[in-house]
Amino acid sequence: MFYADGEAHQLIEILPDRLSKNIKEHFLGYSLHNRRQVEYVIIDLNANYGQFVRGLFPNAKIIIDRFHIVQRVAQALTTGQRVADQHSIEDKRYSREYAIMKSQWRLFRWRKRIDN
Repeated sequence: MFYADGEAHQLIEILPDRLSKNIKEHFLGYSLHNRRQVEYVIIDLNANYGQFVRGLFPNAKIIIDRFHIVQRVAQALTTGQRVADQHSIEDKRYSREYAIMKSQWRLFRWRKRIDN
């Protein structure tokens, strides 16, 4: 876990781990006055972060980083397409294609990326 100055593009500090308890302790070391001056906090989709970031930085806008947004959208699209393809197979019990798509879903995901 790290934090940086977004305007100056300067790394401020790298924290030793991503444990919520340690992150809270670290930022509580800054005064509330300083924490209120933080304008934006960019986090990943870890549910724990959203719970305590608002309390640590009361005036900050919380932004989900784009990597995790793109990852979730891609996952939803490929999973949705695989399931739609599976549903289009009429005789599921004896279909080799259906069995492969069901058991080898990771390969199907990569195949879709290559095809596009």
